[in-house]
Amino acid sequence: MVQPSLSKALWWILFAGDAGGLAVFLYLCCMWGPPPPGAWYLWPAITTPLAFISARRLRQHYREEAAAAPGRWQLSLSDLLVVSFFIGLLFAAFQAFWPARFVRSGVPASLLTGVAVIFGILVARRRGITDWMRYVFAVGHVLRLYGAIGVGGAATMVIVSLLVEGHPLHWLGRSGAAGVLLPGFLCLPLGHGMCYVARKSSLPE
Repeated sequence: MVQPSLSKALWWILFAGDAGGLAVFLYLCCMWGPPPPGAWYLWPAITTPLAFISARRLRQHYREEAAAAPGRWQLSLSDLLVVSFFIGLLFAAFQAFWPARFVRSGVPASLLTGVAVIFGILVARRRGITDWMRYVFAVGHVLRLYGAIGVGGAATMVIVSLLVEGHPLHWLGRSGAAGVLLPGFLCLPLGHGMCYVARKSSLPE
């Protein structure tokens, strides 16, 4: 019998790999257009149903958890102001360091990150983290989400390319996937650590 925590971890790994792989495929199609007809379309054909199945299993796992969360799904005005300020900082960073990519990449990336921060704050409040540590949890949530999708997407991209085109492992560096894998590996433990600290601070002494 598989423990619920282990089962959730396995389904999260599958979801991150498949959802990340699908996200990378869609991003590449938006940037350079869809690939020519061929085996490359096995990529979304495989990752899409697997991401859907793993998401349904994760939803079922969380519904079956016995412990009721102490908080509520709610946001305060200060939360919305903090998120707006955070998105503004991301806009400023993109405009300062990557001005040529601001409209095409900076705006959607900043807005999506802001949505992820809002979801992180909602999860923190649901878990009873109501002080400023909820923002630590929200940022940690974004980091581990990016890390999981980045690692899973880059790994899926490498595997599919090796199967379809038969490239050796040096394709990892030539394709730019290494630039996604390395930040992902760094963000995953950092995000988990921030979420752990925020959760521990909310526990009664």
